[in-house]
Amino acid sequence: MNKINISVLVSAFSLMLIHAQDFKSTTNDEANDEAIYKEIQKQSFESEEDFTIFVEKFYRDLAVYGIFPYKPKPDYIIIKFSYLDKVNNLTHSHGVSLGKFDDERIEIYINPTSWQRFKKPMRYFLMYHELAHDILNLDDLEISPQNKGKLMYPELWEFDQMRMDEFIESYQTLFEEIGNKKNK
Repeated sequence: MNKINISVLVSAFSLMLIHAQDFKSTTNDEANDEAIYKEIQKQSFESEEDFTIFVEKFYRDLAVYGIFPYKPKPDYIIIKFSYLDKVNNLTHSHGVSLGKFDDERIEIYINPTSWQRFKKPMRYFLMYHELAHDILNLDDLEISPQNKGKLMYPELWEFDQMRMDEFIESYQTLFEEIGNKKNK
């Protein structure tokens, strides 16, 4: 199996986000990677939630900033709920992105318990964060005061009371930065 690139949103004492860049690089155990992937899929299920609206909006927002990913939109798109808190190494997780560095797919799993608890800005933040891993192949930012509030900042607990305008400012800042780099 190819390397599984996983973005894990973790909630411990408070809501906190970490990114395990690549299980293979940290565990060096392909069997463990395969077991985790199978467990994520086993815990996943279809729902009434329409995640495609987030994907469509993400691509529209990218285009506004002149960002056109390698593949406009892959044919293989899976965004489902999965009880990530029942998966070893993912307990208290909010979301997992498995399509990083694979332009042929978007594969994201969201913990339904977290989703129910999150208000609209946090849902958008979570989805854009995961889509940025999957579509733009971005890593989390370093935890530091100057990165606080940015879309790829890895401590979600700080955004618990986020307003929609703060989320919009966060993704616009990131997309503007990426767009400016591509246009240079």
